[in-house]
Amino acid sequence: MPLSTRKLAHIKANLVKVWASRTQQVLLTIRNPDGSTTTLTPIAAIWRATEDQDPIYDPAGTGGDDQKAADIVALFNLADISYATMRQCVWAELVPGQPGPAIATRYLPTSITPKGIAPGGDRLLVTFDRQR
Repeated sequence: MPLSTRKLAHIKANLVKVWASRTQQVLLTIRNPDGSTTTLTPIAAIWRATEDQDPIYDPAGTGGDDQKAADIVALFNLADISYATMRQCVWAELVPGQPGPAIATRYLPTSITPKGIAPGGDRLLVTFDRQR
């Protein structure tokens, strides 16, 4: 079934609803070209913990650290942060006092994948591992 203009409008309207009700404020620290770091103003993201376990424990089926699932999966809107800026991210942290998972104080980015309907995507799917 092909995507019509009406279906695309429906998908975009639902994404706006989901985004508004499920986001948390995330602080991203980026590395500047001179080697210094800068913390950006809080950015809204859908931030979900995928695992909460002892880091030395290897759950059945993961095959060790090199194949383990990410600790956090986050979805950022490209209107809020560019792909290039996200690539400069050295760590992320939730703004203090927010509800939700806080299995660590800092999270290190492990992958960035553009997602969405628009060419090149309109969102960034980013995985993070907790800093050990």
